[in-house]
This record gives sequence, C-alpha cells and structure tokens, in this order.
Amino acid sequence: MKVTLIVPPSTISKYSNMSPAVPPIGLAYVARSLLDAGHDVQLIDAVGEAPDRFVPIDDGLLYRGLGIDEVIKKIKPSGAIGVGVMFSQEWMVARKLLNVIHTVFPDTVIFVGGEHPTALPEAVLEGTPGVKYVLTGEGDRNSCELMEHLEGKRSIDEVSGVYYRDGQNIKKGTGGKIRIKEVNTIGWPAWHLVPLENYMSGGHSYGVNRGRSIPMMASRGCPYQCTFCSNPAMWTTRWVARDPEDVLKEIKHYIKIFQVENFDFHDLTVIVKKSWIIQFCKLLIQENLQITWQLPTGTRSEAIDEEVAYHLWKAGCRNLGYAPESGTEEILKKIKKIINKDRMIKSVQGCVKVGLNVKANFIVGFPGDRPRMYWETAVFLCRLAFVGLNDISVTAFSAYPGSALFIQFQKEGRLPKNLDDDYYRSLHHTDITKAISWTEHISSEDLSRIRNRLLLTFYIVSWTFRPQRFLKIIYHFIIGKEESRIDKVLAQMKNRLKKVKEYEGLSDSK
Repeated sequence: MKVTLIVPPSTISKYSNMSPAVPPIGLAYVARSLLDAGHDVQLIDAVGEAPDRFVPIDDGLLYRGLGIDEVIKKIKPSGAIGVGVMFSQEWMVARKLLNVIHTVFPDTVIFVGGEHPTALPEAVLEGTPGVKYVLTGEGDRNSCELMEHLEGKRSIDEVSGVYYRDGQNIKKGTGGKIRIKEVNTIGWPAWHLVPLENYMSGGHSYGVNRGRSIPMMASRGCPYQCTFCSNPAMWTTRWVARDPEDVLKEIKHYIKIFQVENFDFHDLTVIVKKSWIIQFCKLLIQENLQITWQLPTGTRSEAIDEEVAYHLWKAGCRNLGYAPESGTEEILKKIKKIINKDRMIKSVQGCVKVGLNVKANFIVGFPGDRPRMYWETAVFLCRLAFVGLNDISVTAFSAYPGSALFIQFQKEGRLPKNLDDDYYRSLHHTDITKAISWTEHISSEDLSRIRNRLLLTFYIVSWTFRPQRFLKIIYHFIIGKEESRIDKVLAQMKNRLKKVKEYEGLSDSK
C-alpha cells in the first residue's frame, strides 16, 4: 500500500527561550516499520523542508516550516495518509492541516498518532471529522497492523491501541495498547525519507550545536510516574534498553552515511542502569570515533557518580541535563518526583569536575504552590550554582494532556472535556514574557516574577564564583558558537527574531 506520513508545521511562541527544529525520529521509526512490511512510503516533513521559516499566526504565535497549502501539494496519491502529532501545542495547526487534507482527499483514509492523540484519542476524532483512526502508543507495530486491516488481512480489533470512527460513533478497539519489548528488533529510522541535510547544515538539533547532528534513542520508556508528565500514558512505566553494541553499530552507520559529528539522545531516561551506561561508554572509548554526544532531554542523578561521569566524558559526551523540577520537598512529594537533592549535588559536582557541561530543568506554578515554597528551591539553585552547574531552565507548569494532573483537572471541572484554542496556547510555557498560573495562591504576574527571580538568583551566584563564564557567553554570542544551553537559547532567539522581521518586511513590501 502507498502510505504518506506527515510532520505538520510546528507552532512556537515568538518569545520562546527554546525552539529547536529536530529531525522527526518518531515518524522516521514508523516509516521504517512500514517499509520493512513492504509498503511504499512517502514522508513529508513540513519543518525540515523549511526550518528557518517563521510565519506569524498572530501577535504571539508563529508557525515554523512549510505552509499547509505547500504540504498539500506534496502529497502523492496514497491509500492512507498519517499525521504525527508529538506535542499538544502543535494541535491547532495539525487540526487545520487534517481538515484540509480531508477536503482535498475525501476518499483517502486518514490516521493520526503520537503523544497528543495517545493522550486524547476520542477528542481528536471528535474534533477532526475526516480522521478515521487514531493509533495510541508506539506506532512501529500498530501502524503496520492498521495497514493490514485496510488491506483486509486483519480485523480492527486485532490492531493494537486503536480508536476509530464507525459511522457517527467513536469506538475503542479491543486489541489493547502494547509495548514493544524486543527493542533490538526494531529497524533503524528511515532517515533517507527526511530532509536531514537541512537540519545538519543549518545547525538544527535538540542539543547544543556541536556539528552535524542526528537524534538517537538507546532506550524506550521511563520507570517513573511524575504527575505532570504524559510519559505513563504514552509509554507506560516500562523502561527497555537496546544492547549497547546495537546502538554503537547504528552510530557508526550514520558517521559513514551522513558524516554525523554529534548525536543527541532523545531517550526519556537513558541513564537508569549504571552497568549499561558504563558498558556503552567503554565501547565508544574502544572505537575512538572522534564524535560528541549529548543527553539534552534530562536524566536521573542516581546512576551518575564520578566514575560514570569520567566514562561519559572520555567517551565523547559533552552536555547532559538533569530534571529535578523543584528544590522544595513539599512540591517534589506532590508531583511524585523522586530525587535526593544531596545526591544530585554530588552527581553534578562529579560531572563538572571531569568537564561536562550540565544543565537542570525546573518548573514553577504547580497546583497548590505558594510563594513561600520557592525559598527552598532558591537555596537548592544556589547550591547547584556553587558546585558548578552551568545552566538552568525555569518554565511555568502547564496541565499537559495525558498527565495525571491533567486527568485530575478534567475530573474536577478545572478543564473542560472539549479544549479550546486558548488552552492550547497556554501550553507554550517557554515564553519568557509571560507565565500562566495554575495555583490559586500565585497570580500569573507573580509567577512570572518568581521564575525570573529564580533564574537571576542562579546566574548571579554562578557568575560570581565563575565570572569567566559570563564573558564566555558574550564571546560565543558574538562569534556564533554554542557550548552550553544558554548559548543555544541566545543563538535561537537571535535567529528567530531576525527571520520573523525579514518575513514581516517582505509582507509589508508586497
């Protein structure tokens, strides 16, 4: 069967502090599975086709990549069209794209998958009449099962994790959502269908720009149950790692085929077992590939001691992120974030000692938070700054679809069943000009001030003890070099605002 897979244009806040364009590893995995099953696959990556194009939607939001009409023109005649929606803040544009696809191709089967449809499968079907199927969870296997159903080889209830439209009714398949345990058998992403060169030559990646980069996944899932995270809905809490030898083989392949210099690991939590990460590092050290790699999404501190940090550095790892989310014990218990702050301080200290560039992610404004709670977080930030943590991010909490808090809010009536565009706009929580508060004890304006004060506190302490870092940031901004997260933030904002200004200038001249 001929199948077209589509990555929609992305949506970002004009003043977001992070807006990376990242090759679509999830849909590239799905494409590989469909190819291996004998299907003819086209993949349209609207972001990758035009990663430096930013078009204003309104005063605050931009879309990035090809316009919807341009995407439609690229679609070849297909038996099925699938759209991947990873992040819920993309849904406004993705929904519009899906409706246009149905108008232009009314007789073609349309299906969607990804984290957003997994979190809200019935709402997606209700809001997009042209969509026939929603695939929840990992798409590698059930996308192939759906194609077999469309070919008459499998009943709908034998398609795992499917929701579907049956006349005017929306039904859930009885097959159930299945996690893939045999991760070493999954084919590598079909990168040849993606405009990788646009990403690589433009310096686009999730991590710091250290050369030609490509996403990697060494594991799937996360064993933790943070209440603000949608991971349990998408992946369950099963963590499964690939064999280190298989990951190394894939790395060497990309070096040879695409001349890759840097690898960004997109795992939810890649370092869970100390034995696994040390074995992987020893393999890289033995091969001496002269590459760098990063763990930008955030990982756990429990398995990273000075021994692990040494192996990470020697194997080529240069940047990694921690995700403590808060330094306040009351908040940590409430969000089920299991960390030991003293152990994390020691872990960060070991990483800094060997030369790793380390950042930490924090969130403010959880339901029930009070201003007094953030004194404890401020103290923790000062301790991290003192031992040498390089960067932090502080974002405002948002009730993300699929998370335990989102489900709780809908049960309590704080969120309606039918979400409107204002809600989806609120998910753009990296906007540095504003914050939306979900706690009755802190206004949105005060939450924005708390976020900014925490950021200021950290960097004042950090640069007081290490003034050379501030000078280095200015130097990197001038010459366009990235080594740390703040380097990347400044470079991205400069480029994005420049591109928006150029677009507005062109629009005014027409």
